[in-house]
Amino acid sequence: MKQQLNARGIQLLFVPVPPKAAVHAAKLPLTAAAPKGRADAPDAAFYTDLEAQGVPVLDLASDLAGLPEPAFCRQDTHWCTPGIRVAASRIAETLGSRGWLEERARETFAIEERDVTLTGDLWKLLGDTSLAKERVRIGVVGRRREAALTPLEPDPESPVLLLGDSHNLVFHAGGDLHARGAGLPDHLARELGFAVDVVAVRGSGATPARMNLLRRKNALTHKRVVVWCLAARELSESAGGWRPLPVAR
Repeated sequence: MKQQLNARGIQLLFVPVPPKAAVHAAKLPLTAAAPKGRADAPDAAFYTDLEAQGVPVLDLASDLAGLPEPAFCRQDTHWCTPGIRVAASRIAETLGSRGWLEERARETFAIEERDVTLTGDLWKLLGDTSLAKERVRIGVVGRRREAALTPLEPDPESPVLLLGDSHNLVFHAGGDLHARGAGLPDHLARELGFAVDVVAVRGSGATPARMNLLRRKNALTHKRVVVWCLAARELSESAGGWRPLPVAR
């Protein structure tokens, strides 16, 4: 993937989202003591191998674990606002030294705090409808027109493409993903000062996400960097595997 993108003059940044249980290992009801060091040590070792092969990796484990608030929803698999915001900040910080980014026109986006009630995937799995649903605070990012705040739309001409799984869609795409305008694409846009492009799927961000990228006409036009953000569990539990695919037709 990196070699194919580099051949087109595009950089890759791999951003695996660490497992919720690894980030919050100390809070699990374990019969034994939580493991010393990182609970996802094998993943960390693999990131070191990737870096040695020239693949830039943004490892968010310590950033998420160090937050004063939980990085993940209690009743949903995905991260919540504190986790999303720190991920957006770290991605923007990592991209910040690139010359083409410094030359990009910037815009200041508004943010509006809201409270939403989740019908989380873990809440559904519990099968107990008497259990109170989780309520979380989100930050909706957009352009303010008089009193109304309009969420941002993905920009196909943006130099930054977010590729991956539903960690790029939760609180961004609306519907059963809880809200619009408050996900990783939105907070990353606020950090960068311009909207980003998004190719993300519900499910595996390994092969299916790249298949969607391949299907999209001119998907890599204008792109300078692909931020491949997906659940780290895909490294060991991807149902469809990691098929070799071209990045574009």
